[in-house]
Amino acid sequence: MKKCDKCGALNADTAKFCIDCGANLIEQAAEKESVNVERINPDEVPSDDNGTPWATFGNIGYILGIISLAFCWFPYSMFYLGGTGIVFSCLGKWSNSNREKAEKGFKMSLISVILNLVFTIAIVGFVAAKLTSEAFDSF
Repeated sequence: MKKCDKCGALNADTAKFCIDCGANLIEQAAEKESVNVERINPDEVPSDDNGTPWATFGNIGYILGIISLAFCWFPYSMFYLGGTGIVFSCLGKWSNSNREKAEKGFKMSLISVILNLVFTIAIVGFVAAKLTSEAFDSF
């Protein structure tokens, strides 16, 4: 049973208007609902004080940044370590407490991706030059 906010009369659950005073029961329900809705400012960054995963993502991004820098000389590691480090660091930037760590992890991962790309091009160029010189020596 719905209770009318205007006159207090009880109405059927399917009623759209109060049987006593004719007030719109749907508008009354919408007003009650809008009062109970918590307003969230979209500019606020979610807090990780309540155990949200953002701080953990920041830590993982930082650790992957360190590891990806250590293995940036290994061909194709940029796709696995560097790329994953960038993703986790971007997610970790939502953390209030670990934002600096996430930004450092992002920078390290990005540097490792660039270095890995340079090393990969150098290795491919060296192998191509070696194969070309061996091909010319065989003539």
